[in-house]
Amino acid sequence: MLDKLWNTLNAWSSKKSLKYTLYLSAIIIFFALILIPPILGILIKVPTIGNITNQPAIMNTALGAISNSLSIGLIVAALDVLAGVPLAWLITRGKSRWLSILDTLADLPFVVPTAALGYSLLLFWSSGGGISAFFGGPLISPGWLLVMLLHFTFSFPVVVRIMVGAMLDYKMEYERASRTLGAPPLTASRTVTFPITKPSLIAAFSLAFARSLSETGATFIVAGAVFMKWTRIFTTHQQRVQSWNYIRRYLPRSHSFCKLNINQCFTCPFCLNTNFRTKNKIALWTWFTRF
Repeated sequence: MLDKLWNTLNAWSSKKSLKYTLYLSAIIIFFALILIPPILGILIKVPTIGNITNQPAIMNTALGAISNSLSIGLIVAALDVLAGVPLAWLITRGKSRWLSILDTLADLPFVVPTAALGYSLLLFWSSGGGISAFFGGPLISPGWLLVMLLHFTFSFPVVVRIMVGAMLDYKMEYERASRTLGAPPLTASRTVTFPITKPSLIAAFSLAFARSLSETGATFIVAGAVFMKWTRIFTTHQQRVQSWNYIRRYLPRSHSFCKLNINQCFTCPFCLNTNFRTKNKIALWTWFTRF
C-alpha cells in the first residue's frame, strides 16, 4: 500500500503543471497568511500615529525604547557571535563522546518558554534564594545588565546552531591545504575558514539581533518594574494593594508551573537525542547557511 502511494506521488512529481501549482500555492500562503496581514494591520492604524506624535512625553518614551532595543540587540548579537563560534567549533571539531550532550544542552533555550526563562534568571541572579545569597544581596539587580544577560541567554543558541551547520557543511580540504603550506591555526582560520563561512556569520548575527528585538515577555518579567515604573501602571493605592495581594497569592503557583516547564524542557531534548544523531539534527539548520 505504501509503495503504491509512493509510486503515485513519484508519477505526479514529474508533471510540470502539478509542480508549478505547488509552488504557486506556497507563494500564495506566504503572502496571504504571513506577509500581508501584519503589514495591513499596521497600515490600518497609520492615521492614529498623530495621537502619539502630538504628545511629546509618549513620543520621547517610544523613541527611547526603540533606541534602547536597538542598542541592546546589537551588543547582544556581537557577544553571541564571539561566544557562540568557539562553542560551535568545539562541537564540530572535537573528538569527545560528550560533545553530543553539550550540543543538546546548547539547544535548551530554544524549548524553554521565554517567560519561564526570564523568571528563572531573575530568581537566580537577583533573588535571595539564588547565587545572590552568597553575596548578601542581589548580584545583578534588575536593569540593563540583567536584560542583556537574558537576551544573551535565549539568542546564543541561534548562533551556535547556525555555525555548527555551516562548519559541518564546510570542506576541510581548504584548511588542511593552508596548514600544509605552513599557515598557523589562527592564520588558517582567519584567511580560509572564516571568509568561507562569512555568509553564515552574517546570518547568525542578523538572526540573533532579530531574536533580541522580538522578545518582550521575558524582558518585562526581568526588568518591567524598573523601566515602566509601577506608579504609572497602578494609579491608586487601592489598585497597588490589590495587585500585590494577587501576586502574593498566585506567585507560588506560577513558580511551580515554571519549574515544571523547565524540567520538561530539560528532559525532552535528551529523550529525542537518543534516537536522533547530532549530525542529522544539525542538518535541519544547514539551510541557514544558504543566506
